[in-house]
Amino acid sequence: RHLAYTENARHLLHETLAAHPETLDQSFETTAAHKTVGQLVAHLVGAERRWTLGRLYGEAPPPRYEDAAAQTLDGLFADWDAIRVRTLAFAAGADAGALGRVITTDLPQWGASVRVTAEEVLLHLCSHQAWHGGQVSMALQRLEVRHCQVQIEIGLAAPVFIEHKNAGVSG
Repeated sequence: RHLAYTENARHLLHETLAAHPETLDQSFETTAAHKTVGQLVAHLVGAERRWTLGRLYGEAPPPRYEDAAAQTLDGLFADWDAIRVRTLAFAAGADAGALGRVITTDLPQWGASVRVTAEEVLLHLCSHQAWHGGQVSMALQRLEVRHCQVQIEIGLAAPVFIEHKNAGVSG
């Protein structure tokens, strides 16, 4: 259910950015390492690849996507589509035992190791996309792209992006 919601938000984000391709490479003020909308989207792709392949599927961790990310909007979303298929396939095929499987994850950047369930990994992917979706929303506001942030009540609030059709509506 949460993945379906993030999938909808992801498609709406793609539509919004496709309508405003100039925003992909424009820098905006932030304390985060990702200083453009394109870099944030690349980070979302990379993080989902790491968590899905390296944690859910137990494969060797892939190289950092952010270091060799696609340079176009369509390329970024094609890469995101490819990993999202694997994420959705895992979720669709997971029974209670698979969702409850405990995964130990090393986080060397913090000198820590954490134990999470596969279900918590999926929830992390949803909340991570919502977090950075909020950053994209703020960046688009700063870049004066007319859009709005709406909440859909399904148990997890996350930003989705919808182009204003009415020029008189402010976001």
